[in-house]
Amino acid sequence: MSNKNGFTLLELMIVISIIGVLATIGSLSYSKTIRRSQEAKALADMSEIKKALLQLEVDTDQLPQHQDPQVCVHNPEAYVNNCVAGLICNDGSFPNWNGPYLDDIFLLDEWNRPYYFDPDYHCHSNVKGCEKVANHTTVRVIHSMGKDGIQGYAEGDGRDRDNIVLVLCPL
Repeated sequence: MSNKNGFTLLELMIVISIIGVLATIGSLSYSKTIRRSQEAKALADMSEIKKALLQLEVDTDQLPQHQDPQVCVHNPEAYVNNCVAGLICNDGSFPNWNGPYLDDIFLLDEWNRPYYFDPDYHCHSNVKGCEKVANHTTVRVIHSMGKDGIQGYAEGDGRDRDNIVLVLCPL
């Protein structure tokens, strides 16, 4: 009578396969959780930037790039960490500027890129923050270009799928 101690090769392969499947499921879940937390942080930052924009508007009656706040869609855009945005420094052309309106911690998104004030962004339903806006509608937003750093402009080619925006206008 043979007394075998240990596992057969087949048993070990089955156990290793099960561990591999569980590890894959766990890593996918972890990746999704990280992505969601990055998106939530970006939206929270953009909410703070929105408050700073409102205070800039109250003090100076202007938006970044010296735009008229009464007109919803403008051009050109500005990074929020630039003095022409008026949030952290004054380029000398904001009357009654009483800033800085924004702390440095809100200048860069989760991918270490500056947030973007875009007064003529074209929303698309696959962009986080544009879900309730009709496709290809032009709106004023605070914008993060997401992980890939590509704006995309809702051209339907998927380059904007990781963008995150906070729509400011229309309200």
